[in-house]
Amino acid sequence: MTLTALSANHRFLLQQSWDHLCYLEQSLAQFDAEIDSHLEPYRLEVELIRSIPGIDRTAAASILSEIGADMLRFHSERHLASWAGLSPGNNESAGKKKSSRTSSGNPHIKSVLVECAWAASRTKRTYLAAKFWKLAARRGKKKALIALAHKMLIIVYHLLHRQQPYLDLGEDYLDTLGRDSKAKRLLRQLKSLGYDVPSESHPNEAS
Repeated sequence: MTLTALSANHRFLLQQSWDHLCYLEQSLAQFDAEIDSHLEPYRLEVELIRSIPGIDRTAAASILSEIGADMLRFHSERHLASWAGLSPGNNESAGKKKSSRTSSGNPHIKSVLVECAWAASRTKRTYLAAKFWKLAARRGKKKALIALAHKMLIIVYHLLHRQQPYLDLGEDYLDTLGRDSKAKRLLRQLKSLGYDVPSESHPNEAS
């Protein structure tokens, strides 16, 4: 169907829809410019948060607007996680397992971080993606997303506190960590059986 085949009413409605679309795009551009002006003093903090896989500029701005740039306002990383509603509840009491639902908190930061966690889980050859799929195999994808969102918030806390960008550990880090833990456990078992086993520090261990 050509434009000339359209009735006058159809052409009017199309023109109104086009004008409205142009208005929305112009409004979005104005909002973006206004947000950028407010973010200018926090350019470093935004870039630090963006260094984490799965977090783009829009998400970084949202996170920063919710938690602020000064991490001294939170007593610790646990305080921040609890405030954000991403701190796992106490799920065990007197040997009885209770609900492991996260605590209530700021729904905005929680929602953004869960979206970021999903984006991070789809990145290639990263520690966060490897962590997600390892958790998902044991707990399911929904719980793994919450756990990864919690971990990413903790990372944000330390990046802003130390003013240092994120350094990815790599997808093989968890496997290496598992081998190291197993080796240490076997060494302890040998020592408990009376074998004289020399202690050697692993090159990945902090000195």
